[in-house]
Order: sequence, then structure tokens, then C-alpha cells
Amino acid sequence: MYRNLCAKKKIFTIFTLFCFTSYQVHLSYYKPNASSILENNRFPKGIFPRLSSRKYADGCYNVYLDVGSNIGVQVRKLFEPEKYSGALILPIFDIHFGKENRAQTTCAFGFEPNSMHTHYLQEVESYLHSKNSRCTFFTNTAAALFAGNSVMHHHSIDFDGLGGSLLIDKLESEQRTRAKLKKAYISTEEVKTIDLGQFIKEHIQSRKIPDMYDTMRSPPSVVMKMDVEGYEYELLPSLILSGALCGIDFIVIEWHDQHLENSKFASKYLEIRRAVEVIIKNEKRMKCKTVIKELDDESYAKDGVPMSKQV
Repeated sequence: MYRNLCAKKKIFTIFTLFCFTSYQVHLSYYKPNASSILENNRFPKGIFPRLSSRKYADGCYNVYLDVGSNIGVQVRKLFEPEKYSGALILPIFDIHFGKENRAQTTCAFGFEPNSMHTHYLQEVESYLHSKNSRCTFFTNTAAALFAGNSVMHHHSIDFDGLGGSLLIDKLESEQRTRAKLKKAYISTEEVKTIDLGQFIKEHIQSRKIPDMYDTMRSPPSVVMKMDVEGYEYELLPSLILSGALCGIDFIVIEWHDQHLENSKFASKYLEIRRAVEVIIKNEKRMKCKTVIKELDDESYAKDGVPMSKQV
């Protein structure tokens, strides 16, 4: 028993020190005079209200958070599952959102900092709106620890689809591991950031849920997919510390351990992951409903499924 207590104390200490360090590093990017990210993003008329009137997720029975949207294919899988046969995430959607009437019951919010995907995501959003699906992509915007601006890092050459990241350590580790990247350099772009914990607490947890209990076969559900190219080691701890994590029913995550194996902080990242998993298990005993599952659904990664708008 003494050993177990010591182990838990060690995990908590590592976790706390890392979270404190992460906040110190990222606050250096914060710009106090940055305009409100949420106010400046587009929402379709008649579907999503402005901050001054209501919560963004008001009227949404279920919510799907697509953190690291890339080209938005997971959101298309949510609303058009029949077009993405065999996708690994479909059973999770079925369990939490049901198999029918998702356009009427479920809202999707996607966050993607890579500006290369902005135009395509806007096309996907417009297409899904034409089918009366309730979704919004925050483009050129990262889900982060704070609201303001930060720096997105990219390899100067594309290599097997390796994604950019707010965590520069990931890219540096990949360059040490992969010979083709050793001659590459790391480019940067400034991106907007949303405080994900605050967004979840203010606009998801506090949303007005429609009275659909008689027609729905399950209680309201919030599912989050997180694929943020190594930044999960900072983002998940911040959600725990803010209390926002318990507002999520189910988290699907891709951990990027293998991309950070050559980092001088590799052992730290593994300890953070273990700490997060232990804390979530302990939180469940304290009536925190969150379940976390490692799953990387790369099916239809380049999409390729035609978008034909309703006339």
C-alpha cells in the first residue's frame, strides 16, 4: 500500500510540474489585446447564435468536438456514415449519437490550425449546411490552453503526411528519426487559439439541451476526437486542471509517443500519458463519467467522397 501511495504521489508531482511549465511557456505567446476568436468566426444564420445572445451549442442534444480536424473527414463520417463503410469511428458514433436523425440531434465543432486546409474545410461546412447538418469549423485556429495567438510548426517538406504541431519538440524529434527530414527545416505560421477548456465549460456543458428525452434512446452525449500531433501532452492536462474534462463523455485520442521517441523529453511525455490515464480512472470513482480510448481512424484520410449539394 505504501508503494502505491508513493507511486501516485510521484505521478501527481510530475503531472503538476509539467502543467505549470506548459502554462508558463505558452503564456509567452499570449497577446492580451487579441480579438475574441469566437466572435470573429463564422456561424450559419439561423443555426448558431452569437456570444452575446446564447451559447454556441444551445439546442444541441449531442455534441461532437473534432479537435484537429485536418480536412474534416471525421465530421463527414458523423453526418454521412453510409458513405464511409468500415471507418473505425462509426461504432462510437452509433453508441453515443444513435444511428438516425443526427442532423437534428447532434452538433459538430471542428478546430484546425493548418491554413492549408482552410478553403477545403469551408467547402465541407457549406456542403453539410446544405444538408441541414449542424457543424462549424474554426479554421486557422488551434484548440489550446488559452485564447489569443500561438505558433504552428511545419516541416519544410511533406513526409508521409506528418502533421504540423504547436509542439515544436515533435517536429525536431521526427527530424532526428527520419533520414529524409534531416535536410528539412521547420517553418512556422501564426495561428489563432481558443481556450478549449473554457469553450467546453461555457458553450458545451452550459448549453440549453432540448427536451428530447422521450424520443431519444440515450441521454445527451459529448464525444471528442483529439489528434493534435503531440500537443495532447499539454492539452489533456489542462482540461483536467480546468475541470472541463468531466464535461466529455468519451474521448478518442491518438497518442504520438512514437513521434517523440527521439526527444530528450521522451520519458516525460510517457509519464504524462500514464498520469493522465491514472487520473481519469480515479476521477471515474468520483463520478466523473469520462472514458478515454486510443484510436486513430485514418480511413478515408484523403476523403475522396464526392460532395453533392441538395437542390
